Amino acid sequence: MTACRSQPGVAAYVGDGHITEKRVDALYNDALDQLTAAIEQQRAAQPEQTEGPTPTEVTLPITRQDIVVTLLGIDVLGGLAREKGLTATPIAVEQVVQQLRLPPTAEFTQRFAEYEGYVQALVGASQPVEPSEADLRDVYDRLAKGGGFRDPAPTFEEFVATLGTQDRQTLSQSIGLRDEVFAQVRKVDATVNPRYAPAQLALVTFQGPDGQPQPLVILPFEAKTAEPAVINR
Repeated sequence: MTACRSQPGVAAYVGDGHITEKRVDALYNDALDQLTAAIEQQRAAQPEQTEGPTPTEVTLPITRQDIVVTLLGIDVLGGLAREKGLTATPIAVEQVVQQLRLPPTAEFTQRFAEYEGYVQALVGASQPVEPSEADLRDVYDRLAKGGGFRDPAPTFEEFVATLGTQDRQTLSQSIGLRDEVFAQVRKVDATVNPRYAPAQLALVTFQGPDGQPQPLVILPFEAKTAEPAVINR
């Protein structure tokens, strides 16, 4: 069935519905227009400033893949929230502006805030799951790769030994959310078009050294099939 779900005009599938390339392009182009306009406005207000990109040199800090997984996440997490009788936690777009480095007027900024709202609503209502060694190893590797440790970085064994009760509770809640989202993705048969693979839904992030969020607990989609990856527990 997955092989049939790779139509050129479709970026992702959720049940009988889909996210079209036209929708992805619309959000991408809107983000580019909004960022370009913001840069033009800033340069007009400070004509003496010569640093920074010109409007013709603007590069978006997001990709089309980012848009696809965010829209997919809204559909999947939104459905799961409704089944639990939950609504998205209100997230002001200003809270995600620094993370995205996009103007608050960009529609993608608003959609990303909606996605984050569903994550926050669901993580508190998820059933905690004791992290397996594979889960802990994945978290450790992501922290190490994303600059989450101070030098000298601890060994994996040291990292596990120093996890406090609250850290373990938070991680258990996050792993529980990941497993519930995995089940929901399977239930609604959500897949990403293989050309956007490998893709991942970032459910929990941490702040890297540059102040930008780094993925910590994720739900990956396999590169070959673009279906959710089997969780090794």
